[in-house]
Amino acid sequence: PVKVKYASEIAGFYKNAGAGRLNAGDVKQAEEFYLEAGNYNPAISKETADSLFANGKAKKDDNLLYLAGRLNPGLKQAIGDHYYDESKNAPNAEAKVKNLARAAEFDNTKTGEYQESRDNLGRFHLDEAKKWAKTPGKEKVTDEHKVQARKYLGDAKVNAELPDEVTYGPGKYTFSLKAGEQTLHRIRFVSGVTFSISSQDYEYYLAYNDGQMLKDGENVKYPQKVWSVFKLQAVKDQPVITMVVK
Repeated sequence: PVKVKYASEIAGFYKNAGAGRLNAGDVKQAEEFYLEAGNYNPAISKETADSLFANGKAKKDDNLLYLAGRLNPGLKQAIGDHYYDESKNAPNAEAKVKNLARAAEFDNTKTGEYQESRDNLGRFHLDEAKKWAKTPGKEKVTDEHKVQARKYLGDAKVNAELPDEVTYGPGKYTFSLKAGEQTLHRIRFVSGVTFSISSQDYEYYLAYNDGQMLKDGENVKYPQKVWSVFKLQAVKDQPVITMVVK
């Protein structure tokens, strides 16, 4: 066992080593050194944690606050409160959710509010993606919102509500589009089927991935099967477009 008179010196050595690694950006190694310092002199952990906490709040530095919580678990409530306060003053919804997530890490009583805020933000982005997906030429903004929706809601939710394409088997399907709108997803078919599409006035196009636009009509011949992946795009309001797959 290390003699008491040497313990403080060794603790100081590890503390300085931790500070050096932290300055170099190596948070994990800094954490190990700081914890080792506390093994030799518990008082140094509290002292270091208090300093990290104060600097972390002042600089809004996540790494410093994380280390403060590791060295002194008694600070976790205060760290959670700090992030919660930051969420209330966040400049945008993304920053609010990020700070609530941090708050919940240190204070589990904030978990419910974080989850609700995250879900609301994800829903906003998914609804925006749906809105823009109906507008031809807005693929980029649609994809940007989908990426954010996946971040907060997960892939399964987004894929269920806004898939890139849907494969149709035998059956009768209907679509409703306003003038200028297109279907949310591309239409594809299972192998071995035929299909027909109609509406009261045929004022819609079949819009293919290669840019081809086919105006439909009673006697229009659809492109070869290799091209049968498309979106429907309305010229005028189309309350009911009927697609029959056999």
